[in-house]
Amino acid sequence: MVTLSSSAQSTAAASESLRLSGEGGLQLAASRYLAPAALQGHPALIYAHGFGQTRHAWSRAGMTLAHAGYPGLSYDARGHGDSQRNAADVPYTGEQFADDLIIVAGDQAQAPVLIGASMGGLFGLIAEARWPGLLQAMVLVDIT
Repeated sequence: MVTLSSSAQSTAAASESLRLSGEGGLQLAASRYLAPAALQGHPALIYAHGFGQTRHAWSRAGMTLAHAGYPGLSYDARGHGDSQRNAADVPYTGEQFADDLIIVAGDQAQAPVLIGASMGGLFGLIAEARWPGLLQAMVLVDIT
């Protein structure tokens, strides 16, 4: 299901909201940043937020980079923002977060570039270690 939040134009970046399936079918809320048709051709970017944040932490960067020709996708990690939560009796694990990223990145037409802040960057490292070549590159922001 894709819900457009603004219309795509040939000269302006646009965004759309959508739902993605994560590990175990858990639904992840996402925003896609669409590059103007004239500027497409750059690798897709995936934005992964830090603990306690949401995909909206990347909205401004996503729109700015899409306008420059870099399409992107940000998503709410499980248990964050508008994404589904684990059942009350199911603890959160790093493997679940990494599995979600592996699924999201693997669904892209080509290996994306991950831009991950804090928790998002750490799970990017785990995902790439478990699935070498999944990501074209990683930009790690303030990981600890």
